[in-house]
Amino acid sequence: MRSFLRYLRYQGLIEVDLARVVPSVAKRSLSDLPKHVSASAVQRVLDGCDLETPTGRRDHAILLLLARLGLRAGEVVRLKLEDIDWDNALITICGKGGHRTQLPLPMDVGQAIASYLHRDRPRCSSRSLFIRAYAPLAGLGSANAITTKLAVEFATQREYQKPVTWARQLGIVRGFALYQAGADPTTEVPPQGVLPFRNKRAKPYIYTEEEIRRLLKAALNLVTPHKLQPWTYYCLFGLLAVSGMRLGEALDLKSHDVDWSESLLTIRNAKFGKSRLVPLHPSTRDVLLDYAERRDQTYAPRQASYFFISSRGTRLEATNVISVRQNWS
Repeated sequence: MRSFLRYLRYQGLIEVDLARVVPSVAKRSLSDLPKHVSASAVQRVLDGCDLETPTGRRDHAILLLLARLGLRAGEVVRLKLEDIDWDNALITICGKGGHRTQLPLPMDVGQAIASYLHRDRPRCSSRSLFIRAYAPLAGLGSANAITTKLAVEFATQREYQKPVTWARQLGIVRGFALYQAGADPTTEVPPQGVLPFRNKRAKPYIYTEEEIRRLLKAALNLVTPHKLQPWTYYCLFGLLAVSGMRLGEALDLKSHDVDWSESLLTIRNAKFGKSRLVPLHPSTRDVLLDYAERRDQTYAPRQASYFFISSRGTRLEATNVISVRQNWS
């Protein structure tokens, strides 16, 4: 009615704002009977829980509490481990105003909770009955803001990870916390150095001349149905030994990157996107030229673009090279 009267005044059909004199209808909260969910609908919700997963079994226990005991969501969230009296089949509920009430614990609800506690509840310091499925491992509805304590718990939740991984994960959380702090002043930004750890670079191993000779001999004696492969690894390891090239640089060499007349290799898009020239000793040039001729005879129809190729005529992968080298160790 008010909207209609405002429209009439807007169109100039009436001069007085009659919308102001339309009386308001009292509408008090909780004056109507609360809506309920039918038993069949409740059962469909319970059947929708995936009992094959930890999260599904936890949710099934929560829904049973809501359905069988008529608890509020906040009351379920506030449940603690010590609120269940298993001997007497009782559960203590902390309701509105902090009032505590004991209710009988139905058998199916108790079985669902016991199954969750025995099989699925994560190990953590929280005394809440139901725990989040993912970090931070805390009670449901807790941790409304990022704190340093929660950030550290998240970063170190997987015990099998290395300290350097923990430090990196905390760094990710710290970056997000810096962003979140602009919108939420309660956000704590984890300070630098909470998980101090720097990754230690592996110490390079320098092969002796004798070890290099044994490595080249093993390459030529490689047992494989592809006759070119022993020569591929022989030339690859030999080139790495005499030139100091990185493995990736050698594997990325194309056939046109070799200048036979000038005895030069062109390394393209190396570290930091730079390119450089690598001179070849005449003996190294002769070995590489012999390999190139063998390669072209074997894969002449394909005209392989990479200098070092696999048994399929494609680029030789680093994982294959490392695997072959480890098998000789």
